[in-house]
Amino acid sequence: MNIQEYQLSAYKFVPKKTEHLTQMAVLALGLSGEASEVLGESDHTHWTKHERDLLVLEIGDVFWYLAMLCHHLSLPLPVVGVPDPNVALGTAMHAVIIHVGVVTECVKKHVGHHKDLDTAKITAAMQQILNHLHVIAVYRGHTDLGTVFSKNIAKLTARYPNGCPF
Repeated sequence: MNIQEYQLSAYKFVPKKTEHLTQMAVLALGLSGEASEVLGESDHTHWTKHERDLLVLEIGDVFWYLAMLCHHLSLPLPVVGVPDPNVALGTAMHAVIIHVGVVTECVKKHVGHHKDLDTAKITAAMQQILNHLHVIAVYRGHTDLGTVFSKNIAKLTARYPNGCPF
């Protein structure tokens, strides 16, 4: 599954009855919370298969929020490239949290301070989030993004077989 297919499949799990600015804020908060969970799951010294599986599910949750925020803001999806094997795990984790902070700060300024939404800054930050989560998925989760996307859709489908109920 590629990122475009993932976004189309994931959209059916978005709450449809939420006001635009509220939805934007909820998606940004979700992105932040799920990224924190990835960082928590990434902090193991000895990896078991169960811990890798949990990490992959958490990375999928971050991608769900990232893809839905792109959709909600009519932004292009980040481009999936080849993960850089020279990026250390600590560097990747640090970059994820920094760039998630950039996204949430832009949304906060738009929703809470009525500033123009800095879509260029959000787009650049989302690309960095994707790049660094890709590194974590491959080198810590031992999986590719297609598997992350598929497992996330399977988890959401098991939870909400008919899509988002609200």
